[in-house]
Amino acid sequence: MKPTFLFVVLGGHIPEYFLANVRRIEQLFSKANIVIVFDSEANIPKLVGIKAKLFQYQSDKATRELLENSDLDKRFRNGFWIHTSNRLFAICQAVEKMNITNVIYLENDVLIFSNFPVKYFVELKKVAWTRFNHIRDVPAIIYIPNGKAAKFLRSSLLKEYRHSHLNTDMTAMSNVAKSFPKHFVILPSLLPEIENVNYKSDKALMENCQLRKNPKFGGIFDGAVLGMWIAGQDPRNSYGLTKYMDSALVRKDESFVDPGRCKWVFRDGMLFFALPNSFVPVFNLHVHSKDLRLFQNSSEKFLEKMVERANTGSAYARFSPSVLFFLLVDNFKSRTLLPYFVGMLRYVLRNVMNALRQFD
Repeated sequence: MKPTFLFVVLGGHIPEYFLANVRRIEQLFSKANIVIVFDSEANIPKLVGIKAKLFQYQSDKATRELLENSDLDKRFRNGFWIHTSNRLFAICQAVEKMNITNVIYLENDVLIFSNFPVKYFVELKKVAWTRFNHIRDVPAIIYIPNGKAAKFLRSSLLKEYRHSHLNTDMTAMSNVAKSFPKHFVILPSLLPEIENVNYKSDKALMENCQLRKNPKFGGIFDGAVLGMWIAGQDPRNSYGLTKYMDSALVRKDESFVDPGRCKWVFRDGMLFFALPNSFVPVFNLHVHSKDLRLFQNSSEKFLEKMVERANTGSAYARFSPSVLFFLLVDNFKSRTLLPYFVGMLRYVLRNVMNALRQFD
């Protein structure tokens, strides 16, 4: 059966990396269907030329009221926390109303490779996604087999958001999956060789992410950390600074995964972990940096250089003045410029002090 790759763009802005990613999926999986879920009619002309079915999401009153009552910071990135949660309901509505099956939702910045195991997804009878740690799951990839499963997911999420107004999309997904384990599959994202030795919180949940728990896939999926390690973190989180191979990702008791414990291999357009006796496929990278070059036609050469640099084990960073300028303008419009400047000053001083300590 044909899979359907589903993307969601809410709001009036369509990023270039998203358009490049959709075109890449068209080339890699020409027999698959593609659905783009949107909410603003202004986006329709921007989607001309893409071979995809369009679905306009219309949130219902109950969902809007629930998300608007969130106790999270609504000013952060113009309602980031509301949009990320609303996206989950947009996915469910599209699957239900379009009556589509074998749906593989991808976040717009998720890069998948030609060996992405589509055939094993369509054999699943349950909703599936990746896990980040003991309290957060990741909507980088979500598989929904049919409308019935989408309806159950939607109702479960609504209950979870009603239970706590502090839920993000990640915590809500985690709580739903733990409450109804028979209805969900956690995609493999871990090998013993890349376990984070600093992680101590919940070894049982960690074990559920191991490839050996779901070996038929034959490889692992990246929910967040692998892409942040190789392709860089979102520069908006660090005042325009894109950080690569940042040890802070694994220093704390947070992520299951430590990508620095293994060597990487990029071969024939596919990514692998190089173990002593085998290569284990990594089917995707969650590109938090939104680096457009990774989604374009020349992406293979660019990613190959990134892999080579990752194998050196040396952290590095790149600064983008344009990203910082965008952040300053955004905070000016939101009337949060002064606290943003204070936060930036503290960030710079903290990093300077950390650098000086290394020379003590």
